[in-house]
Amino acid sequence: MSASSAPDLPEAAPESATTVKTRRTHTKSRGGCCECRRRKQKCSEQKPTCAGCVKRETACVYLKPDSTQTRGNNRTRLGSNASSSVSSASSTALQMTSSQIGRFGIEDMELWHHYIKHTSEATSVMFGGRPELGLSCDYLLHGMLATAAIHLGYLHPEHRQRYNLLSRQHIDLALGPFQRAMASISDENIIYLFTYSTLLVVCSLAASQGAHTYGGSEPSSGIADWVICVRGCRSITAAANFDIGGLPIGPWIEHMVKVPCTPGNTYKLSPEEEGSFSRIESLLATAPLATDLPGNEVEAYLHAMEKLRHTFAFTVDSFNATMTLAMKDFSPEALPERLSRRLFVTLWPFSVSELFVQLLSETRPPALIIMAHYCLILRRAKDCWYMAESGLRIFQAIQHNLGEEWSTYIEYPRRVFGV
Repeated sequence: MSASSAPDLPEAAPESATTVKTRRTHTKSRGGCCECRRRKQKCSEQKPTCAGCVKRETACVYLKPDSTQTRGNNRTRLGSNASSSVSSASSTALQMTSSQIGRFGIEDMELWHHYIKHTSEATSVMFGGRPELGLSCDYLLHGMLATAAIHLGYLHPEHRQRYNLLSRQHIDLALGPFQRAMASISDENIIYLFTYSTLLVVCSLAASQGAHTYGGSEPSSGIADWVICVRGCRSITAAANFDIGGLPIGPWIEHMVKVPCTPGNTYKLSPEEEGSFSRIESLLATAPLATDLPGNEVEAYLHAMEKLRHTFAFTVDSFNATMTLAMKDFSPEALPERLSRRLFVTLWPFSVSELFVQLLSETRPPALIIMAHYCLILRRAKDCWYMAESGLRIFQAIQHNLGEEWSTYIEYPRRVFGV
């Protein structure tokens, strides 16, 4: 080998042939429907209805893609060095806030804004106009968001299915923390428990205007929900030996249930009302039904009928005047008309027996017939958004569950509703 010759060197690989390692793509689906994501199940992503929702016979709703997640991931990668300078104390505080209140997305912020701006005023429930309470209580915040979603569904019927699903998801998330708080009612948590229970009443009634969202897919679902939710409010106040938010709500409810019917504050039932009520009472008193039912069951039906007569005999104005007089020791001011109207429709659910509620939940025909007549009381509050159509929808569910042989006993409410 001559000195002038150089050893053969391997040729450099062309620049274009350089191997570049690429990040492995994510194989999991990120576009599943709301119900599959809630259940943490793989979604087939078929539209308009995925295979899972077809099998479960549930509403299939796809939310719009959230571009903020991608932007957020980019910001996290670009700012990873800067994030290391955050103090451990701030990190701990952030973790505590997350564990106490939960994780909420952009869609939840939309609901929160709507609740503050519109729902709290339109709903007019006790303490519901104090959204700041939700910022220190996870289940109450979920209750407020659920109420806002159901309100948006009422305002935008074309999107009602989607908003009803969002409302149900927040109710589901609130259930565990609410039940744990109910196990130890105290002066500190009573206002949160009571406010959440009133919002649950609103969601239950408003959901019945589209479909009985909270009880399943059966036509009977939801018929007793409203009564059960209202009675839950009373049980919370009865379990507490102290005021709620500085107000004696427990005594108020007990006074309301015991408001007497007198010639001065009631009116005579119309011939149609009297005829329909008498027909039901005769059914309960005559064979063969009376002999086939246990005595305590017949007694529960007759007691519910007596309380329904009591409620029918009131007008909203006379009820407001009587309630104001009955509660003068607690509050010298008259009840606001909107609040009085909402309290009026709760009078009968507060008054019936536990046995009757059980019979109603079991869709016993006599209980359904009595409830069908109560739907006419709900109709008196049709100026309230969450009660606007609830009486009609619950009546239609009752009508669906009753056989033809019972139709004569709901003829009067059927004519009133025009169905």
